[in-house]
Amino acid sequence: MTPTRILGTLLAAVALLAAAPLHAQPATAGYAVSSTHLAGEHRPSVLADGLGGAFIGYKLDYRSVTAPAEILVSHVQPWGARYPEWGTLPLAPAGSLAQANPTGLARVVLAPQGKALAFADLTNGSGTADVVRRVETDGADPSYPGFKSTYSYNTLAVAQRSDGGALVMSKTPGSTNCLATVITAAGAGTEVLNDLAVGASWQAQLGGDQMTAVPSGTDGAIATLLFLELQGAFDGGTDIVAVRIDGSGHELWHRVVTQALRDQTDVVSTTDGADGIIMAWRDQRTSANGADVYAQRLLSTGAAATGWLVGGKAIAALAGSDQLAPTIAPDDAGGAWIAWVDGRDLATTDNDIYFTHVLANGTFAAGFPSGGKVLCNALGSQSGVRVARDGNGGLFAVWLDARDGEQDLYGEHVDSAGNVTANWQANGSPLCTDPTPQIEAAIGWVSNGRAIAAWSDQRGGDNAVYALTLDAATVTLGVPAGSSSRLALATRKNPSRGGIELMLDASGAGDVRVALLDVSGRRLAEQTIVGPGHAAPVRFQGVRPGLYFVTAARGGERASVRVAVVE
Repeated sequence: MTPTRILGTLLAAVALLAAAPLHAQPATAGYAVSSTHLAGEHRPSVLADGLGGAFIGYKLDYRSVTAPAEILVSHVQPWGARYPEWGTLPLAPAGSLAQANPTGLARVVLAPQGKALAFADLTNGSGTADVVRRVETDGADPSYPGFKSTYSYNTLAVAQRSDGGALVMSKTPGSTNCLATVITAAGAGTEVLNDLAVGASWQAQLGGDQMTAVPSGTDGAIATLLFLELQGAFDGGTDIVAVRIDGSGHELWHRVVTQALRDQTDVVSTTDGADGIIMAWRDQRTSANGADVYAQRLLSTGAAATGWLVGGKAIAALAGSDQLAPTIAPDDAGGAWIAWVDGRDLATTDNDIYFTHVLANGTFAAGFPSGGKVLCNALGSQSGVRVARDGNGGLFAVWLDARDGEQDLYGEHVDSAGNVTANWQANGSPLCTDPTPQIEAAIGWVSNGRAIAAWSDQRGGDNAVYALTLDAATVTLGVPAGSSSRLALATRKNPSRGGIELMLDASGAGDVRVALLDVSGRRLAEQTIVGPGHAAPVRFQGVRPGLYFVTAARGGERASVRVAVVE
């Protein structure tokens, strides 16, 4: 097939986005973030794009040896719908960013020019596997080389750099260490292995390993790491260490956060706004309590902040009940919001959601007792809580809720005093109540008074990731009046035989490149359509049976469609 030029017919101009207020959505809601739906979609993460929208990273399930688990990136508009030009195509070659099984949370940071960086969950240290790829509207950016590590690791944390690159922190096999990889905007990388020599210093990696990181200083970060039995007591305990890495990848300091008996795990962290870190974790130091929630604030020097106890401050430590799965967000004043799953009333209401507000000086804010207060104690189990700042001192929260016998997505907004705000319901507002279970909730701040939530559910058959914008005043947002896609592709028959026939709508003048790609992202053929055009025919002949993508591109505009060809 050779490039052709087809003259399209006239199409009326698409209306501009209206400036009218956005409208609330019904309880069963959410926009699919993917245009392809190749397999089950899981483990979303939300990253503000700086324009009121967000990049949504998510994972695709393993399908076969030639179609392994993948990380994909979508770009959604301020009201949660995917930008029509963003195709969510798989990376090429398939599986070029290795994903764990089960897959970890999708890790994505911003890159220049409206792109994003996506990361592998692990690497084998062969120097041949990519650690990072740059993602754009139609999949992986072919001009980006992707750094290849010479060390192996199976856990990592990532912080964004001001030059459009990233600082990747990980742990390699052997004694306690932190491997720092400085990746430039151009994709070049420098690896620095920092030997921490903490505690017994005998093992760096462990089962269920985990790291977190927050930015600190110029292009540096503070990371939290888990190590085994730092006291050498062989009590089976997992302990927490923090390390500050500078912009060149070198250690500035490390501190043992806690080496209390038994396990300290499930660490979450946020910035204190002054190059320090606030972290919370699940703590089993008191056997009579089961699991508790503790927290710590470290200054940029590594010292515990005044008012915070060395070894951790008890946030919720109750005898005979578990406090689990903490989540954290900054309060924009040096303190933090912390929420968790709480079993203190397990016999009556099942697991509930509790929260608290810890100030910069380590005290609880007015109205918050020791042990926190209820965010949701509806009948049925609440789980999987996630929180995000609202930019005005308050908090958004989302969680999974079984109050009606099935698992739905609920949310809440509270002001800086911890009070539920107008239009939001006490005990949570329903955000998505589709009859299929909602799972793997995520949330991220996108602009003051707004956040975007993401989750996975099976309303279309297999798991797919959906997004929804939350608003402090109106609960959820709808599509602005007058918004419309600028490019659109539609198949005439799907599946088809022997070839692919499509129709293209393209408002405005300018050439539109229409490309045929296989599932690995390899470009097989391309045509050029002269716009404007309405229902302009596009044909690709002699296509073998299989699954394909067709993309249309004009400047920064994109549209895509998935097509199956059968015998």
